Amino acid sequence: MPQAPRASLQAVGPAIIVAVAHSDEEGEAALPHSVDRAGLILLVFPLYADAVPFLVTKALAVIANHRRASGRPTPQRLVAIVNSGFPETRQNAVALAFCQEFASRSARAGAAGSP
Repeated sequence: MPQAPRASLQAVGPAIIVAVAHSDEEGEAALPHSVDRAGLILLVFPLYADAVPFLVTKALAVIANHRRASGRPTPQRLVAIVNSGFPETRQNAVALAFCQEFASRSARAGAAGSP
């Protein structure tokens, strides 16, 4: 019986993260090296149950683990744009706090986010 496709991550050019509907370990391995070349990490994602979607969380974990292992990563900026259908901007607070935490621990620079 064939296995169901799994979502994975792939690096396409400097710091562009694309979710694909198949398993691609090479893409996941290339992701942090692409991000290393960027001065700005731009996250654009839909709000999902007041939080960051799984693939974005996974991408940030892959990047954070790589940056920890590399010792002294180059400082970068992080900008998060949350696509939310809610009229109340407070719905984005958890997702933006998650991005801020990633920036303070991994990006080693400030973060900005859209309400």
